[in-house]
Amino acid sequence: KGWQAVMTVESVKDGDVFLTYLEEVLCPTLQTGQVVVMDNLSAHKVDGVQELIHATGAELPGLQPDRALLVGRQTTFAPAQGPVSGCF
Repeated sequence: KGWQAVMTVESVKDGDVFLTYLEEVLCPTLQTGQVVVMDNLSAHKVDGVQELIHATGAELPGLQPDRALLVGRQTTFAPAQGPVSGCF
């Protein structure tokens, strides 16, 4: 399928912004059995994140802190032609 529920934010990416993204963009597109992979950004760790994702039936596997950035950025964005930053 490729990427889904992409959002660009030109401000600080804090927990409130991430929760809004989950509620209004990502969670409405998730289906039971899909997997959400996040890195160790502090906004991903605020109260309510896991509950919102699990309520959709999607899975949120735990990643080792040192593996989160490797899996989340290097593997995912390896094909990208330029630098990638500020992504949720």
